[in-house]
Amino acid sequence: MLKAVAVLPAGIRATVAETAGTAVLAHDERHLRRKAITLSDGGRILVDLPEPVMLSAGDGLVLEDGRHVVIAAAVEDLLEISRFDAGAIRL
Repeated sequence: MLKAVAVLPAGIRATVAETAGTAVLAHDERHLRRKAITLSDGGRILVDLPEPVMLSAGDGLVLEDGRHVVIAAAVEDLLEISRFDAGAIRL
């Protein structure tokens, strides 16, 4: 299993030549330090970073062989919260 050893922020990622794949991760899955993750093509990599990071969509993980994996944000349900308006209640 290939190991991811560094993070490239989205703006810097374009300087790396070859992409090894894409990892589609939910918000809570993008906060990591050491974890095996599955790529969209079914491959797996081990993320092994020196300290915890919060990845954003478009960031890249640098693999030991110099290639990188692009991080994509998974589609997630959102909960809408609004304030309670006591004036709207009529008895």
